[in-house]
Amino acid sequence: MNKFFDLDSPVMRFLSVMADVFWINLLTVICSIPIFTIGASFTAMHYVLLKLVRNEEGYITKSYFKAFRDNFRQATGMWLIFLLVFAVLAFDYYAEFYMKAKFPAAIVIAVYAATVIIWCICLWAFPLLSHFVNTVRGTLRNALIMTIAALPRTLGMLGLSIVPFLLLYFGGNSIIPIVLLFFVAGPAYGCAALYSPAFKKMEPEEKPESHEEDSLDFTDEDDAVIEDLKKDIREMKGEPEPGTETQPAAEIGTGTEAEEGTGTEAGTENATGAGSGEAR
Repeated sequence: MNKFFDLDSPVMRFLSVMADVFWINLLTVICSIPIFTIGASFTAMHYVLLKLVRNEEGYITKSYFKAFRDNFRQATGMWLIFLLVFAVLAFDYYAEFYMKAKFPAAIVIAVYAATVIIWCICLWAFPLLSHFVNTVRGTLRNALIMTIAALPRTLGMLGLSIVPFLLLYFGGNSIIPIVLLFFVAGPAYGCAALYSPAFKKMEPEEKPESHEEDSLDFTDEDDAVIEDLKKDIREMKGEPEPGTETQPAAEIGTGTEAEEGTGTEAGTENATGAGSGEAR
């Protein structure tokens, strides 16, 4: 029983994710009320949901409004483009179903196909804008490419996006409160799980951290400067130059005697190999 209520148990993790998705859904709905802010609110929603899917989430509310503010200009411009296109398509549907306008079958099929394609591009565009720095034009182009290149993921995202509408249509009034709690962020969370691996492939690879010390390449001029510094330090400490032998005062002679003594000592060292080359 204690494991059931443990914070790391699958049940508690599921409930925690559901609570986060509910809160993100509420933020998105509130921030979308002015209509023209829908683009920024959806971009912020996908920014936070991707972190939630990757277990990178921190402060959800703070992250949401930071993404909302940072992407507001581009997201609003892109949303207005989609809004204009959807308005044209909506007029076509209105003319067909309510005004009883007679369109050729080819035009009707083209309108249906355009609706699906634009909707799929929209499903990719706002997540791309939330995760990658690009222009609106570049984001829309990449959204079109991903719609085609990642077609299985696109179809999965398309299916998830229409689930709330199907539930409302077939579920009746009893399911409305549940659907409204996760109407926007619920399907978007599933979409984030689908497009996250695709985004991973487009992200720059992180270089593994190396614990080895970096090697430095010195030029001849650098070596000369280092040797001069070492020499200055030795002079300050009163140490002799490397390779210089210092004889005891009692053995130091003058003239021929000193030369003989030095030669004899040097010969002894060469013979035995015990010379260190540096006085201590």
